[in-house]
Amino acid sequence: MELQFQRLEPKEDEFASLLLRPGDYIDDSMAMFDAINFSGGVKRALISLSVGNFLFSFRPKIAEELINSESSLSLEWSDYIKGGKAVHLSGIFNKLNYRIRKALFEKSVKCSFSTSCCTLKSEGKNIANMHFLIQTIATEIPIVPEKSAAVLKNDNPTVSLLEKKEIYLLPTVRVTNLLHSEIDVILSETDQSNLVGYDKIGKQAIITCGSTVDFYANPEVIYFTVSLPSSNSSSKPVNSGDCMKKFLKQNNDVHHLDINLDFGGNFFATLRLYRGNRGVLEVVIFTSYSIKNDTDFQIFVLETKRSPLSRIELENLNLGVPSELGLCLPPKSTSSWFLKSERVLLKLLEDHTSEALLDFGSLSGLAEISFEKEEGSGIKSVTKLGISIGPSLGEIAVPSQMVTLVPRYVICNESEECITIRQCYLQDEVAGVISISSKQRRPLQLKEGFKKMREFSVFEHFIRKHRSSSDNTLLYVQIQLNEAGLGWSGPVCIASLGHFFLKFKKQTNEVTISDNKMTQFAAVHVVEEGSTLVSRFYRPPTMSLPYRIENCLQSLSITYYQKGLLEPEVLGPACSADYVWDDLTLPRRLVICINGCHLNLVIDYLS
Repeated sequence: MELQFQRLEPKEDEFASLLLRPGDYIDDSMAMFDAINFSGGVKRALISLSVGNFLFSFRPKIAEELINSESSLSLEWSDYIKGGKAVHLSGIFNKLNYRIRKALFEKSVKCSFSTSCCTLKSEGKNIANMHFLIQTIATEIPIVPEKSAAVLKNDNPTVSLLEKKEIYLLPTVRVTNLLHSEIDVILSETDQSNLVGYDKIGKQAIITCGSTVDFYANPEVIYFTVSLPSSNSSSKPVNSGDCMKKFLKQNNDVHHLDINLDFGGNFFATLRLYRGNRGVLEVVIFTSYSIKNDTDFQIFVLETKRSPLSRIELENLNLGVPSELGLCLPPKSTSSWFLKSERVLLKLLEDHTSEALLDFGSLSGLAEISFEKEEGSGIKSVTKLGISIGPSLGEIAVPSQMVTLVPRYVICNESEECITIRQCYLQDEVAGVISISSKQRRPLQLKEGFKKMREFSVFEHFIRKHRSSSDNTLLYVQIQLNEAGLGWSGPVCIASLGHFFLKFKKQTNEVTISDNKMTQFAAVHVVEEGSTLVSRFYRPPTMSLPYRIENCLQSLSITYYQKGLLEPEVLGPACSADYVWDDLTLPRRLVICINGCHLNLVIDYLS
């Protein structure tokens, strides 16, 4: 920005010019130091800045390539402005309350606003105007005379007030895009938004998601037009004069105003107007809901108010979703929801036959949805997703909610080796087998098709009672290490929070002798990360094992096993061994046999 200072009643050569980069400033002390290096009119103009009786004008600096172009562009200086002179602002600026009044609520501080414009010329003709907001803050600073006679006599000294003025050159409008797509914004003075040529300067910009752009539009009258290049649609122009009518109906100060952006049909967004801390008219564009797909699936989000889609329409969804139907969410993507309906239908790209209904308005906290697909032989593929809703993140607080879709169950291998996971109680034990490398995590694709009913413990019956009626059983998996000879672990529930210990035994036809080489231990920590249940596998366990069996008999060995299993282990005389339950789904009862004495002991409900 180029600035030009002069005295109130200057002669022809009594002015000083300087260049300010964005965010830079100049004060009277700097002007006084600069005045030392000058003489004549320039020196007097700089001194007038420190005295306070000055005028100044400004203009943006044009790039050299525009100046030297065929159209020979030039920007005229703004009208001269007297330092600190307040000019009444009209229109929407005057009606919107601004936060600076609260932030600077002191009698010694006065704030005023004015506007000015610079004319853009081409070949001597006026082709456009750039408008600027000027904020002036005057602060009265008390000054007590140093070591005065009044101070020495302990009398109340005379306090002088020195007025300090700060002048800010600002844009008139600042637009922030909180939509998860690129937008084209035009601020015009008429309802015709077809700006051409240089008339777009300071009035049109393409704004990416999360970005903010300054505009230099006429604050007297503004027509806001927003276009969505991704859907080739434009909103109807919003007139700031219509906003004035709404303000007149308000009895109290209005801090913001929300206006619907109508893109046609049932396609809407919200445009919020408010005054920022510096008095700039802040414009924020957002939708009530955004949807984040944090899965590895492509998901269709469709409106439920229309009639069901035909088979041909479903097949054509692979080519794209029309904006009036909903949207298509690629994996690891986020989109804004422009439709007014809060009830949506979710479909997976891989299988259009499975679907799930979701009501944004009734969501609170965490939820779960399922997609089922028949695979034959009594096996169903089940994709479970966790859903959470919360306020959209960002520095600007707006009434927008983020709906997040994530895998419901995830296995995370925190060990240094590859492990194999299989789902329990399937007819085909190979159907649900996956491998997970070291330090990797994978969502769990579930299967349905149980080979037998089993007896549940009292604790599991309690959990089942409080789960959804659509769940026929708890979700259990088994883990196998990459070490040769070690069998599968016992079942562990991936839907129950907590720490669980696992045991891996060498596969032999004989009774297992308790030995570190024959038995390996690991742990699974099931934790909640948002609406995802993550099962973290650790080997060796990060916690001490829960039990230790010591045989204090000096001449007799003992055999022990979990009741309900025929996998006994032998512990020699005067020996000890670590122990965890073989099967967490069975009652926690330990059977101990003293070999040679035909004596059996049963320890019930070992804690």
